[in-house]
Amino acid sequence: MQSYLTLQKRILRRLTAAGPSGMTRTDLFRSLGSPITKSSLDIALAALKRRSMALARRIETGTRGRPSEVWWASGLIPKESA
Repeated sequence: MQSYLTLQKRILRRLTAAGPSGMTRTDLFRSLGSPITKSSLDIALAALKRRSMALARRIETGTRGRPSEVWWASGLIPKESA
């Protein structure tokens, strides 16, 4: 299993590449591939958020399901989502 610091760097690279579109938690999880677990993703995202390197918002999708959790690298969140 890779270190959480390495995982945080991988996440931040993906979020930066996604730009103002951000990434849903599901898309982020899928892009990282195995052997990433949900708990390791949760820990890494929480650390990035705590250090103000990433931000998350719940976005209504217009469907009946629950809102999507979208993540952005700091400074890339669109104004309408802020």
